[in-house]
Amino acid sequence: MHGKKILVVEDELIAAKSLAKNLKRYDVIGIVDRGEKAIKVALEEQPDLVLMDIQLKGNVDGIEARTEIGKQLQITVIYITAYADKETMERAWATKPYGYLVKPFKFPQVLGTIEMALEKP
Repeated sequence: MHGKKILVVEDELIAAKSLAKNLKRYDVIGIVDRGEKAIKVALEEQPDLVLMDIQLKGNVDGIEARTEIGKQLQITVIYITAYADKETMERAWATKPYGYLVKPFKFPQVLGTIEMALEKP
């Protein structure tokens, strides 16, 4: 698992830094808080996995960012969000994410989901 690149897309800096700090076994290639920046970094760096918040700063939310990234790359995405309403979940599931974790979550849930996602064929 070491050497796998992860991009953290989260608009709450404290939460993003906490996630990154706990992902020591991976190469966290960046923390971004805007959908537009997530698209740019993902296309340039081609991470193995993106932890994607849905509500982001700027004009592009996490679902829209995932859609744009998916047009060019096959990158595994796990949504991390406070939104569990039906409409948001349906929009998210249409993008074929590996997972959908609702905040607040415990870090072992995130780590377990990441490990399973990176092992998938």
